Amino acid sequence: MELIHLPMPEEKEGEWFRKLKTKKKCRLLLKSQILQQLRSSMQEEDTKKFGSKKVCLGSYFDEHNRMKRNLYHFKCLFLSKRRNEKNRNITTQRRM
Repeated sequence: MELIHLPMPEEKEGEWFRKLKTKKKCRLLLKSQILQQLRSSMQEEDTKKFGSKKVCLGSYFDEHNRMKRNLYHFKCLFLSKRRNEKNRNITTQRRM
């Protein structure tokens, strides 16, 4: 899956990911702009893969589970990049 850069919402990251655990809050998040961008990129990927413009992602909850998986990978990549940047800064400070 090709990941797109998504700016994190203004809320704390932990609160935002916690909201993905319930159906009701998930429906609210699915309407947010950031997740609409993620959903559209997933649909584009599906149309490339299956060759049809009429790709149905199923019910909200199925879509929610799929988006949680993608967001988990996005979050892991985001945190690993941040960790690498911090490690680079620490090593340059020690050498001085």
